Amino acid sequence: MKVLNMIRISAASLQIQSALRAAAGVAIVVGVLSGCAANSPSASSDPQQQLVIDQQNANKLYTQSLLAYKPLFENPGGYSQAQVLAAYDALLYKYSLAVVSWMHAIYPCLL
Repeated sequence: MKVLNMIRISAASLQIQSALRAAAGVAIVVGVLSGCAANSPSASSDPQQQLVIDQQNANKLYTQSLLAYKPLFENPGGYSQAQVLAAYDALLYKYSLAVVSWMHAIYPCLL
């Protein structure tokens, strides 16, 4: 009986994870496309310097989110499933922001 319940929980967890990954993928695409549409030349006097600052900030936010998620990953029994998924969702969001920043650095035409 326990094995059956664990399989059900595992299947639900996989569905939630795949949904979160899909949402992160959509966020990345929307971020890249909105970066192309909302080109604001007056953001900084030096666009290259502003790009570096934006990328550093996005990477810093992702690293902080990753460090905040680490205790939940190491000891998932001490947290509810909702807490773990909320932290994972925040982690994926910060990751998507970092990826969008990286994409802007690699493909400057998207700025």
